[in-house]
Amino acid sequence: MRTRMLASLAVIAAVAVAAWLALRPAPGGGAGPVRRTPLFAADEIPVERIDRVEVLRDGVPAMAFVRTPSGWEQAEPFPHPADPGAIREVIDVAASLLATRAVDPAAIDPEA
Repeated sequence: MRTRMLASLAVIAAVAVAAWLALRPAPGGGAGPVRRTPLFAADEIPVERIDRVEVLRDGVPAMAFVRTPSGWEQAEPFPHPADPGAIREVIDVAASLLATRAVDPAAIDPEA
């Protein structure tokens, strides 16, 4: 009984691994090599001069943070003090975004 159960589990595991290997996407998405390049130039975003950060998502009220003389504050959807370290991290991450793909403007349907 134990041998039969062990053999059955081995067959199920082999089928699961084979299915995973067959269904996983090809490395690089099949669209050629992916080159990661900076989205913005090194000094294109003056992070020390940013005085407003907005976070917009579909179906969720917008969140806005403003820099005041006393520090960062949430302005929308309601006023509240904000963590300056978290706001700075959002700004730093946005300034260091990488582009992995580019769309040829000629390939875009103007009616879309």
